[in-house]
Amino acid sequence: MTEQTAALCVIVLGAAGVVAPVRALRRELRSRAWPRAPGRVLAARMELYVDRAGGRAPRLGDVEPIIRAEYTVDGVRYSTASVRWAGVPSWAATRTLARYPEGAAVVVAYDPAEPTVGLLEPGPTLVSGTQVALGLGAVLLGLLWLHVASAAR
Repeated sequence: MTEQTAALCVIVLGAAGVVAPVRALRRELRSRAWPRAPGRVLAARMELYVDRAGGRAPRLGDVEPIIRAEYTVDGVRYSTASVRWAGVPSWAATRTLARYPEGAAVVVAYDPAEPTVGLLEPGPTLVSGTQVALGLGAVLLGLLWLHVASAAR
């Protein structure tokens, strides 16, 4: 494989790696403008993190806050267990749980097109922003590599 081909592969992979995070980031940014509804925390507890495949936490201390809140939109009662789009990292779990004690009044942002989707903390997350930055960094690295490889010929 030539250096130009390798650089093009890095560019293509970086660009492909930006698509999904950009969509997620756009959704997260839109959620800042969602309407708000008053609600109440129904349950708040800490649990060991369980990944999507159902596996338990890989390390001691990998915990997540489980916060269930109820809110009403147009006379219909809904509930959510979503604090923010990307969840809560383990290092912030205790502080997050302290912000939402059981029985506390909260404000829930909800998707006006789908009121079943509610968030306690709408807006962009570090996860999506980091993924976009890494993908763009790969594209820029590939472009630089391509430029250097072409200039060396």
